This record gives sequence, C-alpha cells and structure tokens, in this order.
Amino acid sequence: MHAAAGVAKNIPEFDAKPALRAIANATTSIWGFRDSLYAAEPTLKPGFVELHETDPALCERLFEILDEAQRAEDRSDVSGARNLYDKLMSAAPTLGFFRTHAEAGLYRTRQ
Repeated sequence: MHAAAGVAKNIPEFDAKPALRAIANATTSIWGFRDSLYAAEPTLKPGFVELHETDPALCERLFEILDEAQRAEDRSDVSGARNLYDKLMSAAPTLGFFRTHAEAGLYRTRQ
C-alpha cells in the first residue's frame, strides 16, 4: 500500500487525495481486525509484536539492523550485510522473526 501511495502522489493528472484516504482507511481496518484477532487468540500474535509490546526500543533497534542488512545486501555489500546479520543474530533475544531473517541473510551471504 505504501508503494501504491507513492505512485498515486506522483501522477500529475491524478487526484491522489481520495486514493490516499482509501489506503489509510484500509490500513486502519486491517490493524483493527488484527488487534481483535490477537485479543481473541493470543497464540496467533507474531513474536515481534510481543517484543514490540514489551520492549519497543529493542524491537525498533532490531528492525533498524535488519533494514540496514537488507540495504547492504541490495547494494551487493555482502561483507557488510553478513556483519549486520551476525549482529542481528546476536541481538535477537529468542528464536523467531528476527533470528529467522538473520539466519536466512547469513545463508544468502555465505562465501
């Protein structure tokens, strides 16, 4: 949806305001549904959501490391990406979302 909003804003002949409003409303609806679902069945809540609720600063930092690693990989900086995936692996408190991404990144960047 973020990409669609960016495209919509860059088309001069297109009135993006209604589209952006629709995207915002859809996102809010999806988040409302997700919150209701997790309240009804907490076991469905992904680990990173629980981490964000209990330690938002750590969760944000892990997302920053993951984003940096993926950007390094995108620009073919294999060594830099590998170092960041190692850092993510060490910083992630449990097996789960962040460690899975770190393991996959380490696998992709092995030499």
